[in-house]
Amino acid sequence: MFANSLKIYDIFRLDLHLSDEKAMELVNELDTTICSHYDEKLSTLATKAELQLLEVKMENSIREIKETMATKAELKEVDNKVEQLKIQIEQTLVTKDAFVKEMKDLRAEIKSDFKEVFDKMDNMNNKMDSLNNNLNNKIDANYKDLNKFIKIIGVVEAIIILSGILGLLMAFKK
Repeated sequence: MFANSLKIYDIFRLDLHLSDEKAMELVNELDTTICSHYDEKLSTLATKAELQLLEVKMENSIREIKETMATKAELKEVDNKVEQLKIQIEQTLVTKDAFVKEMKDLRAEIKSDFKEVFDKMDNMNNKMDSLNNNLNNKIDANYKDLNKFIKIIGVVEAIIILSGILGLLMAFKK
């Protein structure tokens, strides 16, 4: 796992409210993707030790040729090969530097993407809180209106019942 994996796991778990298994699965998938991309790029680069070994071998070859009294044409050919190898070594070092820069840029881009996602999530949470508050206010208002309506119906019903009782009393008095 990368050093920031626990931090990412906490973000998935606490801020995104994912289950332990889902958060761990996401962190592992990110680790696997980044590691495989990094390993793939890294495997194509020569190590410093390999380059130094190659340089030593070339120097030894040159020394052996000189010791065997090689012709100028043969020495020129070997010298050209050494120059070609030096160019290849320089290109490899440039490729390695470009790869390291690319990985740093990728990391910055991922970090920026995560920040953007979290900013949008914060914005969405704020909107959801506002909608929830509005809904609660409307429910409270409707509850109060319904309560008033029920009281009014009760009063009307009481008036109707009293009218009926008064009507009956008057009918019996006659």
